[in-house]
Amino acid sequence: MDREHRRAAAARPRGVPEDRRAAGARHLHRQPGLDLGPRPRRRADRRTAGRRGGGPRGRPLPRRGGRAGRPRPHARRGGRGGRGPRPRHQPDQRPARLRRIPAGRTGRSAHRSAHTGAHRSARKEEHVKTTATVRLDRPITEAAELARRAEDLGFDGVWVADHYFHRDATGALALMAAATERVTLGTAVVSPLLRHPALLAGAAATINEISDGRFVLGIGAGGYEFAAELGIPPRRPLGLTAEAVRIVRELHTGRADVTGETFTTRGELRFTPVPTPVYLAGRGPKMLALAGEIGDGVITHGLSGRHIDYVKEKLGGPGTAVVLMLDVEVDRDRARALDALRPRCMAMAGGSYADELIEVYGLDPAEIGALRAALRSGDRAAAGRLVTDQMVDAFGIAGPPELLRDRLAEFAAAGIDEVILSVGGGDLDASTGHLTELAKAVL
Repeated sequence: MDREHRRAAAARPRGVPEDRRAAGARHLHRQPGLDLGPRPRRRADRRTAGRRGGGPRGRPLPRRGGRAGRPRPHARRGGRGGRGPRPRHQPDQRPARLRRIPAGRTGRSAHRSAHTGAHRSARKEEHVKTTATVRLDRPITEAAELARRAEDLGFDGVWVADHYFHRDATGALALMAAATERVTLGTAVVSPLLRHPALLAGAAATINEISDGRFVLGIGAGGYEFAAELGIPPRRPLGLTAEAVRIVRELHTGRADVTGETFTTRGELRFTPVPTPVYLAGRGPKMLALAGEIGDGVITHGLSGRHIDYVKEKLGGPGTAVVLMLDVEVDRDRARALDALRPRCMAMAGGSYADELIEVYGLDPAEIGALRAALRSGDRAAAGRLVTDQMVDAFGIAGPPELLRDRLAEFAAAGIDEVILSVGGGDLDASTGHLTELAKAVL
């Protein structure tokens, strides 16, 4: 399926099949009267072979024969219309999004093998995994549909924030898992102060079960707003994060026996979980070092080359995926794009992080101090006026498509593994439009 077909498919109202939709999710199906063409046949993944109950979502598993580990031809039962079996040497001619991951591929390598479209297969090894966020300020049925459209546009993954004033992230991720079949799904991020690590372990394993191993658990200690909005004072971010990760990992591999200063867990999950990758949100030197020690990846902010080098140094060596999370505004009018990004970069520039990072980000300490004071006073209008062009460029990309492509190429050359791109909001159609423009620029 080429690029134009993928974009056209993004507007199709298909998603969660009718027999698996939650009540009220009426728009997540093929609406009568619309000529959408034939739906691609989904096929079971051999990674689930041997599980009781068959393949993903209850479909029967194909027989395994001498061609185990090779993609099976996309044909109806009974062979190829009387022409006999497909020769072994003939390459699979199906569109890339319908080719299955060979058996035995798991974890990060499996996620990276799931890129779609012929243009993606031609990318060089320095390709940055390109993912997008879906906001939960909309009905979660719409969020699931938007995730499905992001997949059809060719994005590699979808991330959601677990915010206490928005819709529940775990419910949304469950619907997204049912509505998609290829993209990775993740939390960017969830705080163990809001969900006990034992609950996180069970939720992560459940979403991984629904998605057939596509979930990534992003964990963060929480922000400065917890104290003002929830009455939860700042506390031992390093210690509570380490305890949370330990509990999740122990519950995913057996019995947990953790007695910590913040969290205690003794027991085991009452089902067999698939271990989930754990990414830590980190900005300061100590949290980055902890991510390098115990995390599968780190989710961080800051786009300067100096900051990327800083992150890699603090991680202490290879083996931990480096994920940059940033806001994007694609517009050939650079000044207009900068203005659109100012409010979205305000909390990132004026948030709580180590002072040593201010210069690493390439920013002015006095300007950051003034922005922080305005934010903590609650005067967001005044704070918005203090967000400079340099602050926007430190945490986002504002400008024409060529600028975005160039920056992603720089990230690839610097060794970044993945980018999480956040675009403007709006209703379902507006959000789809933002994602489509983003896909045109980077995919």
